[in-house]
Amino acid sequence: MAEARIEDAAESVQDAADAASDAAKDNVRHFQARAQEVKAAVNEAIGKAADSVAAAAVKVGDQAKGVYGATTDRVQKAADVVDPFVKEQPYFALALAGAAGLLLGLLAGGRGPKVIYVKTRT
Repeated sequence: MAEARIEDAAESVQDAADAASDAAKDNVRHFQARAQEVKAAVNEAIGKAADSVAAAAVKVGDQAKGVYGATTDRVQKAADVVDPFVKEQPYFALALAGAAGLLLGLLAGGRGPKVIYVKTRT
């Protein structure tokens, strides 16, 4: 009789262990499935972000080409206007460029004299 109870108890423990094992396996499968879903969602988000970055890079590149073209045209027009003047009066053009450079230098760095301290070696 005691042996029957022990066998019943052992069988109950075995059934409980099997149920716990099955539940754990189900939980693992559930978590693996969820991890795959999250992985797919993350990969999709990364793909969309990469596409957005690529599109923005193309747009910025196109804008840069446009700005470069417009700037090149403006510089060429300015050169076409200045070139005859420089050829007709080169010394005056040189003096004018020097004065403009001096004026820009004073405006850009006109914060007073710069002081450099030299420490003697000891």
